[in-house]
Amino acid sequence: MTCKSKMPVKSLNQKVQVQSRGMVGSHIGIVDLVEQFVNLGVLWGEFKTAGRGYRSFGGVGVSDGVTHTFTTRYTTVIQVTNQEWVLYENTRYKVDSVENINEEKKFLRLYLIKQGSLDLPANDG
Repeated sequence: MTCKSKMPVKSLNQKVQVQSRGMVGSHIGIVDLVEQFVNLGVLWGEFKTAGRGYRSFGGVGVSDGVTHTFTTRYTTVIQVTNQEWVLYENTRYKVDSVENINEEKKFLRLYLIKQGSLDLPANDG
């Protein structure tokens, strides 16, 4: 079987943090739970714009379509689904979908929607 997915390893040089949302206790002795992002791991790959513009209002991401892609080597260590988030250069991206390129289990492409800078609480998704 010949691999149809060819990607130069040197282009997989950008690091992202994959995150999920989790519920944690806010303080010792307090029962209320707080939703926060939990780091699942780091992936190296190629981060690119997806050819669509990014819309924001007051610094808050309001784009409704894919704005970026991230291509990485296939892995089973970090299970990335459309329930996860990607953190890249202090900006959070919602995973819209995940493609196993050519179904070969060689490379994954994540389709992402830019949420905006972490400096604004409204960009927490």
